[in-house]
Amino acid sequence: MTMRRVILALAGSVALAGCMADSGPSPILSVQKSNCHSAPNLAGAKPVALSTGREDDELEFVITRSSPCLETTQGLRSLYETVKLPAFSGDIAVRVEATPSTTGIFSPQITVLDADGKPLRQVPDEKMLFRSARLTASTRLTQGDAYLLVASNPERVGDVHETRTATFNSYHSGGPAYFSIYTATEETKRRTYSYGGQVVVIAREVDTTLDAR
Repeated sequence: MTMRRVILALAGSVALAGCMADSGPSPILSVQKSNCHSAPNLAGAKPVALSTGREDDELEFVITRSSPCLETTQGLRSLYETVKLPAFSGDIAVRVEATPSTTGIFSPQITVLDADGKPLRQVPDEKMLFRSARLTASTRLTQGDAYLLVASNPERVGDVHETRTATFNSYHSGGPAYFSIYTATEETKRRTYSYGGQVVVIAREVDTTLDAR
C-alpha cells in the first residue's frame, strides 16, 4: 500500500477578537505605561550587520511589555525598538519579519529615520505580506537612511489572522484487488495581532541584475 500526502494552506485576516483555542503566551493587547516618548530614543538602537555571505546575518529581538513606548498627539501608544542601519554605498534592502507565537503575532509599523531620528518614510501596510508563517516587509535604503523604527501598529492590534491548513491523504493498495482510499483533515490556527512579539531584521545588497531581466 502506498500513501501520498498533499498539504494546502489558506490564510486570511479577519477583524475578530476572542479567546484562542491554542495554548501559549498571551498577545499584548494594551500598553499600560506612563512614560511613553513622543519621539524614539536612538541611544539603545540595535545594530544590524550587512549580510554578505550565503547565509543571512539576522538581528533578532523581542518587543515585550518592558520595551519603550511611543505616544502620538492623538493618544495612540506603541511599543517599539530602534535598529541602527549599516553603513552602505550600494543598493541595499532591509527586510523585517514578525515571527508568530502559538497565539499571537507582532503587528508591525516600520519607519525609516535619518541620523537625527527624523522620519523619512513609512513602509505601507499593503507591502506587509505573509511568507510562510512570517509577516514580512522590505524596503530599499537610500542615502541618508540611518535607523529603522520598528513599532507596533495600534490600529491592527486585536485583529485575528486565521490560517487554514488542509491535509489530503491517499492510500493505494497493490495486488489483484486494487483500491484507493482518500481522506482529508483541516486545521485552523488563529493568531491575534499584538503590541509585542519576536522580530527579525536582515540587511542585504540587492541583486540589481534581476531588475534588468
